[in-house]
Amino acid sequence: MVFVYNEWMINMNIFVSDPCPQKSAKYLDDKRVVKMVLETAQILSTTISMVGGEGPYRVTHRNHPCCKWARESSGNYLWLLKHFKYLSKEYTARYKRIHACERLTKIFEENSWRIKKGSQTVWPNCTIFKKEIGNVHVFYKKALDIKWQNDIRTPTWYGIKRNKNKGIVCNSIENHLKSDKVLRYV
Repeated sequence: MVFVYNEWMINMNIFVSDPCPQKSAKYLDDKRVVKMVLETAQILSTTISMVGGEGPYRVTHRNHPCCKWARESSGNYLWLLKHFKYLSKEYTARYKRIHACERLTKIFEENSWRIKKGSQTVWPNCTIFKKEIGNVHVFYKKALDIKWQNDIRTPTWYGIKRNKNKGIVCNSIENHLKSDKVLRYV
């Protein structure tokens, strides 16, 4: 199956590659860590604004499945807030500086009471595999793998080394995607 990158590019997302917000942040490559701190801050800000607060950013993508999911319950919002904090820590660890969005953490924490109380619900699947039924984390890992095909600096995903000319150097990516190995960079 071959995918063209531009056909499925989505403006906003939460790359939920693992149910643990820390692991999900760690699994992202350098390019996405930078981008996802801002996108996550925008989702949290939109959530606050949509439930009667005043978020630090303008409302954006209010009907995107990720924004709807974030305001659906306090469990969802708090998971995303933890993920935001881990993304910020990951950014600092990799770039030895603090992301500008990290200063918004206190605003997001102070407004968490506004979100309707409730348990965490199932994450939205906003990948190219959204019509498939199954483990959303595996779909996000597959989607990230496809995105990395266009990156200059190619990471190793779950022990799979990518060669731009030869593609993935392994027989079955699904077996590696089920593994618990950590993302490494080459």
